Amino acid sequence: MKFLLLPLMVLTTLSLTACSSLMVGETEFGCKGMPNSVTCMSVRDVHKLTDGENYQEKIDTVSQMQLNGEVVSKSDMDNILKSENSKWVGTESGQYVPVPKPAANPQPIRSESMVMRVLIDPYENTDGDLIITGYVYTEISPRKWEVGVSRPDRKHNAVLKPLQTPDNRK
Repeated sequence: MKFLLLPLMVLTTLSLTACSSLMVGETEFGCKGMPNSVTCMSVRDVHKLTDGENYQEKIDTVSQMQLNGEVVSKSDMDNILKSENSKWVGTESGQYVPVPKPAANPQPIRSESMVMRVLIDPYENTDGDLIITGYVYTEISPRKWEVGVSRPDRKHNAVLKPLQTPDNRK
């Protein structure tokens, strides 16, 4: 068994190395982007390019350079990132910067606690005593302060009742 295993391992190793030495496929990696977009960049460069509020302007600059046939080098990328980050960012700068809307009149609200009612059935303990307790109320989540959150609408918290039908069996 051992004599058969060694030649099998050598044969497998040789066949795998032979396949890799044939140079099958393309030798260079090529990435083709969509029309009018950034074509080839590393993940780190894409992260640097899209980091910040005015990322769309940086992407447009690099895309235009690549569409013009220029190769964007590391120094070009650093210059773009430095020049774009040093600009004053006002309300007109970023195209897609979400601006949070402040609360009109923030009032503190105390949220309701969640209480669970547990029914404990009568049981006999190890000493033979009969215990009849009933309900135990326990607080699952405590009350919390919330600021800037709208008050819960009482219409949506209405109690649901089953559909009432008239009794027609008379």
